[in-house]
Amino acid sequence: ADTATTAAVRARNARIRADYLAWLEQRGLPALPSEANFVMADVGRPVPPVIEALKQRGFLVGRLFPTLPTHLRVSLGTEEQM
Repeated sequence: ADTATTAAVRARNARIRADYLAWLEQRGLPALPSEANFVMADVGRPVPPVIEALKQRGFLVGRLFPTLPTHLRVSLGTEEQM
Protein backbone atom coordinates (compact mmCIF):
# COMPACT_ATOMS: atom_id res chain seq x y z
CA ALA A 1 0.00 0.00 0.00
CA ASP A 2 3.03 2.29 0.33
CA THR A 3 3.13 3.49 -3.27
CA ALA A 4 5.83 6.11 -2.63
CA THR A 5 8.29 3.55 -1.27
CA THR A 6 7.42 1.08 -4.02
CA ALA A 7 8.07 3.71 -6.68
CA ALA A 8 11.36 4.73 -5.04
CA VAL A 9 12.60 1.13 -4.85
CA ARG A 10 11.62 0.46 -8.47
CA ALA A 11 13.45 3.59 -9.60
CA ARG A 12 16.53 2.66 -7.55
CA ASN A 13 16.54 -0.89 -8.97
CA ALA A 14 16.20 0.45 -12.52
CA ARG A 15 19.11 2.85 -12.00
CA ILE A 16 21.35 0.22 -10.39
CA ARG A 17 20.44 -2.34 -13.07
CA ALA A 18 21.28 0.13 -15.86
CA ASP A 19 24.62 0.98 -14.23
CA TYR A 20 25.48 -2.70 -13.78
CA LEU A 21 24.50 -3.55 -17.35
CA ALA A 22 26.73 -0.72 -18.60
CA TRP A 23 29.59 -2.04 -16.42
CA LEU A 24 29.15 -5.52 -17.90
CA GLU A 25 28.99 -4.15 -21.45
CA GLN A 26 32.24 -2.21 -20.95
CA ARG A 27 33.88 -5.52 -20.09
CA GLY A 28 32.45 -7.41 -23.04
CA LEU A 29 30.05 -9.47 -20.92
CA PRO A 30 26.61 -9.57 -22.52
CA ALA A 31 23.52 -9.92 -20.36
CA LEU A 32 19.97 -10.99 -20.98
CA PRO A 33 17.37 -8.19 -20.96
CA SER A 34 15.92 -7.80 -17.48
CA GLU A 35 13.19 -5.91 -15.68
CA ALA A 36 13.73 -7.95 -12.52
CA ASN A 37 15.88 -7.45 -9.43
CA PHE A 38 18.62 -9.60 -10.96
CA VAL A 39 20.70 -9.85 -14.13
CA MET A 40 21.84 -12.94 -16.04
CA ALA A 41 25.33 -12.13 -17.32
CA ASP A 42 27.06 -14.37 -19.85
CA VAL A 43 30.58 -14.92 -18.49
CA GLY A 44 31.58 -17.02 -21.49
CA ARG A 45 32.56 -20.12 -19.51
CA PRO A 46 30.91 -22.64 -17.20
CA VAL A 47 29.66 -20.80 -14.13
CA PRO A 48 30.26 -23.31 -11.28
CA PRO A 49 33.98 -22.39 -10.99
CA VAL A 50 33.08 -18.69 -11.26
CA ILE A 51 30.47 -19.04 -8.50
CA GLU A 52 33.03 -20.79 -6.28
CA ALA A 53 35.75 -18.21 -6.98
CA LEU A 54 33.37 -15.37 -6.14
CA LYS A 55 32.28 -17.18 -2.97
CA GLN A 56 35.93 -17.47 -1.88
CA ARG A 57 36.17 -13.68 -2.26
CA GLY A 58 33.01 -13.05 -0.21
CA PHE A 59 30.55 -12.53 -3.06
CA LEU A 60 27.43 -14.68 -3.08
CA VAL A 61 25.71 -15.03 -6.44
CA GLY A 62 22.98 -17.26 -7.82
CA ARG A 63 23.09 -20.94 -8.62
CA LEU A 64 23.74 -22.66 -11.93
CA PHE A 65 20.81 -22.63 -14.35
CA PRO A 66 21.30 -25.77 -16.50
CA THR A 67 19.71 -24.18 -19.58
CA LEU A 68 22.12 -21.21 -19.28
CA PRO A 69 25.42 -22.87 -18.33
CA THR A 70 27.56 -19.78 -18.97
CA HIS A 71 25.23 -17.23 -17.36
CA LEU A 72 25.77 -15.92 -13.86
CA ARG A 73 22.71 -14.71 -11.93
CA VAL A 74 23.54 -11.57 -9.98
CA SER A 75 20.91 -10.04 -7.72
CA LEU A 76 20.80 -6.27 -7.53
CA GLY A 77 21.90 -4.72 -4.27
CA THR A 78 22.57 -1.23 -3.10
CA GLU A 79 24.95 1.06 -4.96
CA GLU A 80 27.71 0.17 -2.50
CA GLN A 81 27.13 -3.55 -2.91
CA MET A 82 27.16 -3.41 -6.68
